[in-house]
Amino acid sequence: MNAQESREKKRAQRRARGIATRNTTVQHFEPYSRGVQFFIKFFLGGPNKPQDYPDPPSAQEKTAQYWIERWSQMILKQMDTLRQTLSSKPVAEQDYFVARAESEIRKRIQLPPFTPAKKVGQLRGSHPISMQVKADVEKELAVAGICRKTFDWSIQGQEESAWNYAVVDIMARKSVEWLRLWMKLTNEQAAEAPAIVKRWLQGKCREITQYKNSDARAYETAKQSMLVQQQFTRWRKKVSGFSPCLN
Repeated sequence: MNAQESREKKRAQRRARGIATRNTTVQHFEPYSRGVQFFIKFFLGGPNKPQDYPDPPSAQEKTAQYWIERWSQMILKQMDTLRQTLSSKPVAEQDYFVARAESEIRKRIQLPPFTPAKKVGQLRGSHPISMQVKADVEKELAVAGICRKTFDWSIQGQEESAWNYAVVDIMARKSVEWLRLWMKLTNEQAAEAPAIVKRWLQGKCREITQYKNSDARAYETAKQSMLVQQQFTRWRKKVSGFSPCLN
């Protein structure tokens, strides 16, 4: 990897760290957060157990994504140069020529074929996701160089993953577009979507790592105990809202 490639990789890592430092005030169990989680899991094939989640991207897949990202940056620079050359022309004419040029350049870039996640479970509790939305999301992932919907599940290095940065960004934007079809979200709420996806991802990374590093039966027992405790905590918060004496 030459010096320029190294600098570009570091920029991607800084962008990933930028997402990692943002927090959200939206609670994990609120409808907005639940909707985002449903959207993510739908494109992962509907997994319900740690062992059902798709494998992380291979080194080859990450390399392909890196080069697609680099080509995209080169295209943006070329489009900026072209727009400056056309600065004396009307804006509408600039937009036309820039769009045509970008389309022709992108035709020359061979994107890796996108492979949808295999359906492994049935998700419930939310509105259906149409084929049009599904195709739109998969197209955006492919354009970003993501050939398969998955995450880099390693706990270490989460803030350094350019792959996760791209997937988090796309899933956050697209989940908000889908949720707004049936839920009212302000721009301030929509801006929290990346942090909601990041929080879900961090929790899922811990869960998958714990599963791989422990006995299956012991893991299931601990998981059930944790779910009961979480349910009790949510119930207690709801009850305390109606009964001040319950503290």
